[in-house]
Amino acid sequence: MFMIQEGGHSVKKVTLLILLAMMTVSFYGCSVDDEPDDNGIIDDDTNDNDDEIPGDDNGDDDNGNGDDDNGEDDNDNGNDNDNGDEPHSAFDTVTEMPLRKNLYQSVHSEQNLDNIPSTLALHFPTSSEIPYVPLESITELFSELYVNGDFTYLVEDDIITIDHAITYDSTIFDDTVHTLTIDTTTHEVTFSSRQFGQYDLYAHYTPVNFEFLSMERTDYEPFTINLSTYDYALIIEEDIAYIPFDLSNILFGSDRVFLYYNVKEIYLQPTNNLNPVVRNSALSTTRVSDEIMQQTLQHMRILFNYFHGVHEYGDGEDFETFIRHYKTRFLFAPDHYRMIYANLARLDDLHTRYLFNGSWSSSITVPPSTDFERSQRTKTFNDALESATENDLCFDGVRYTHLEDDIGRIDLSNILPSTPEAFIEALDAANTDAVKHLVIDLSCNTGGSLLHTLEILSVLTDQPLDLVIRDAADKSIQTIQYQSTFDSSDYDFQFYVLTSPITYSAGSYLSYLMQTYLDATLIGQPTSGGASSVRIATVPSGAFFTMSSTLQLRTITGESLEYGVGVDYDLDLLSLKDTEQLVELITSLNP
Repeated sequence: MFMIQEGGHSVKKVTLLILLAMMTVSFYGCSVDDEPDDNGIIDDDTNDNDDEIPGDDNGDDDNGNGDDDNGEDDNDNGNDNDNGDEPHSAFDTVTEMPLRKNLYQSVHSEQNLDNIPSTLALHFPTSSEIPYVPLESITELFSELYVNGDFTYLVEDDIITIDHAITYDSTIFDDTVHTLTIDTTTHEVTFSSRQFGQYDLYAHYTPVNFEFLSMERTDYEPFTINLSTYDYALIIEEDIAYIPFDLSNILFGSDRVFLYYNVKEIYLQPTNNLNPVVRNSALSTTRVSDEIMQQTLQHMRILFNYFHGVHEYGDGEDFETFIRHYKTRFLFAPDHYRMIYANLARLDDLHTRYLFNGSWSSSITVPPSTDFERSQRTKTFNDALESATENDLCFDGVRYTHLEDDIGRIDLSNILPSTPEAFIEALDAANTDAVKHLVIDLSCNTGGSLLHTLEILSVLTDQPLDLVIRDAADKSIQTIQYQSTFDSSDYDFQFYVLTSPITYSAGSYLSYLMQTYLDATLIGQPTSGGASSVRIATVPSGAFFTMSSTLQLRTITGESLEYGVGVDYDLDLLSLKDTEQLVELITSLNP
């Protein structure tokens, strides 16, 4: 449901006339020594104390004039004409773009795509390629997709307030209201919590073998993004507030859906079924413009400064330091998409992964290359995966093997919705063989579904279990207690868990859960971690990639699990797959 409220004496309709602030774009060159290398990458100057990220001066140009400290245009408000004529529009063209919904599938019976319009008007400022959309229209569009809450749009004085009221069927989750506040004079956007405009993780889920018992959450800490710092700005014209199209995905795009613009049309794009067909465009043989590259850089700064859960990069620096070092690679590399790919590869985050190119490329993906620098965690993971592949060490799926006497092993290569049922069948097979010492092999498990990870653990124990999640954006911590609805009494095993650098994400978390709640012995090598959920990201140039979200799994005492789980007994991956060595070790642990 979408509701509009009016507030304040100066309100006209649902928006009010306020100062126009045009987006300002800063450019800077590189020295003659900055020649591109074979990868099309230009190295920065060694002395770059004056190399500012565009927007860092809050809109001032390189000469210190032209824009004021708030990033607002000095030529009045953009709506008035010095000769007293009628005001000129800030927009040169307005184009009704088709809004394609054919790739999107409803995730809830109450979600009615018929209420989503078939077109969306894009407004282009004079001499600009950056599309804008009415904020009210975007709010209304996304409100049709969020079946677990209502949006209310309120304008009062210079403040736009959008409330997202979330309701739950479950009694353990309190109904809440999350707020987005936009100051139209300072261009500051404030989130009361990161849950604004989001599907809650447990609002809707498929039936599982457990039930939630309780939920506790610490207070949210609001956080503010100054759009002027990133060369983003609102445009107010005739009482209507407009925002850059790509900003709408930052404000409203969630783990379920976002909008994708390929210059010809707009797609309602589901995150669980990414289709490269959305990138098709007539621009596939042209170069990405300087303006689009500039806006892509600024967009990535917002994404990684506020909505990325892993704030350490290849050498431990934060993203702003990192991007200053590589800024010329973003703005001057001949191959724009290869440049994004290369810099994402340097981040110390396996969940941050390049998916496919945008509309300006004739190819779908960036060709594989070994020339890019990669973080140590990525190198360790890739080396282990390559070794496992060469030696045919990994099994795809769920497999039970009776090793010897009372020792059995269950291989889990990933965690899918079908995994718990197959896991139960494997447990029953172990019981049939009178197994007492059961090895759960997660050494080739690269992750999967969190809910079904919890379901696997709930099959093995009836005790109450705690799920702890910290949000890096608003600093809140939620502790959700759940308990099995499955009769676990038939499964009385001593557990051993095999791990390796390939063990990642949900696989790593299951290792921790079994160690903590089942007193399992961990054998192998430390996992690669990956405790953050995955967020899909797209940028103004259309590149697609995944990144760690701000939601991060924690231990029951609050420590991060992002960088992995240690082991009790060290054994390399090749030795883990050697049945004789494995049985010998387990036997020695049980004299």
